[in-house]
Amino acid sequence: MFAFAGLELSSMVAGRTKNPQKDFPKAILSSAIIIVFIYVILTFCMNIIYPADKTSILDGFSQAVGFVCSFFGFKYILEILEICIFLGVIGQVNSWLVGPMYMLKTASSEPIIKGDKLAKLHPKYKTPYIALIIQAVFVCILCLLIVLDDSLEQIYWSMISLTTLCYFIPYLIIFPTFLKLKYKNISQHMGFSIPGRLLPICISVIGFSSVIFAIILTLIPPIQLKISGFFSTFWYVASMLFGVFLSFGFALLTLKKGEKL
Repeated sequence: MFAFAGLELSSMVAGRTKNPQKDFPKAILSSAIIIVFIYVILTFCMNIIYPADKTSILDGFSQAVGFVCSFFGFKYILEILEICIFLGVIGQVNSWLVGPMYMLKTASSEPIIKGDKLAKLHPKYKTPYIALIIQAVFVCILCLLIVLDDSLEQIYWSMISLTTLCYFIPYLIIFPTFLKLKYKNISQHMGFSIPGRLLPICISVIGFSSVIFAIILTLIPPIQLKISGFFSTFWYVASMLFGVFLSFGFALLTLKKGEKL
């Protein structure tokens, strides 16, 4: 489900097409078919090839591919796969770390953020250099702590779960907001609009339900973490929710600070 994060960016791409009302549904349908094939079918096959209870959270995909390669005697395929994964991670780092800096640069012209020191632009390179330095320090410290800690799987899963929760909770607002704008005819001037009266409701309900399912699933610890019992599960869920409240609380405090400037 985390792979669907960023679906709101598709609207920006739709506005750049020649005929959004015709081209955008085709693109969405094609993407849905590809995504289902890659994530659902391949994950299903991987769990058949390699038992789920023996799959590592960190490198389960490599385990399954390595098992197949050793069974059929394929050479160098696993090494090629690891190189591809490495290049893919580099692309994710560029999107998730550098991307927000570009957004902060654009937002720095807004009055509510303009006076914030974190959004201050470099006089020569016009980048939010203070935010970049702080981000680099925190990321380096976090990576160092992960390397030094033995419970790597638990840290990795906790980070992914916390990121998923923080990213998906705003989606619970997006779908009802879409319906409100749709039936108040506020979105009629846009280049693309979901036709009919029943179809927008069905799509919103499916999207909203999927997000709820993903959030609930994220709060269930996997068996690899060996978290069992009521109290262990309670503290796991409590720590996840505390991280969410801490993240949103920091964002709200930053917003209030900007409103006073």
